[in-house]
Amino acid sequence: MTLAPEGRRRLRTTAALVGGVVVVGVATGGVAGIVMGALGLGALGASAARLRDASRTPPPGAASLVIAPVDGRVAAVVEEDEPTYVQGPATRVTIARSPLASRVQRAPADGVVEITRAGLPGSALGIRHASGLRLLLSPSPSAPLERVGESVTGGQRLGVASASRVDVVVARGVEVSARVGDVVRAGETVIGHFPIAPAGTPGTAADLADPPLVAGASTSGTTGA
Repeated sequence: MTLAPEGRRRLRTTAALVGGVVVVGVATGGVAGIVMGALGLGALGASAARLRDASRTPPPGAASLVIAPVDGRVAAVVEEDEPTYVQGPATRVTIARSPLASRVQRAPADGVVEITRAGLPGSALGIRHASGLRLLLSPSPSAPLERVGESVTGGQRLGVASASRVDVVVARGVEVSARVGDVVRAGETVIGHFPIAPAGTPGTAADLADPPLVAGASTSGTTGA
């Protein structure tokens, strides 16, 4: 099993703590010692599962698709206004992750990174697709590998985020195919399709001469800690 590089230090710390618990459990002996050892090993296994970094293959035609950024189950598909980056009518797809799901996050679409807000609460990654339509991923990895002005491809690995729920907010004009209850795989499951957006649609190329800024947004190519 391949582990996410960002989580290796965390896993080493967990392993050291678990080792101490197991040693105490063995020294204690009896039922209590066995239980302590079992709980420690279980915690280590759960941590390793959350940090696994499986290889994923994006679907054909990924350049025009919205792809699930995380493993999980679709918990909500909601029409709403997104005021900070999309700045208009949008659809939010919320994906809930199980406690043992991998915490590796992947880019939900091809495009150019226009904003990054790092650090909870409110971490986010704003991506402009070639059609001009905007997409907001929240929360994003606390230290995303991509910076403002860089291009990403759908399914590309972004980093690790520990949140149990992840939102993908797409501008009006994106056809969302995800349905509540769908099981999705990061970097592989299609949750929407980009059209050729007409000029003047909120969140499209016609509005991008001066990309919107949000509180805490990075526009200098660096992200917060």
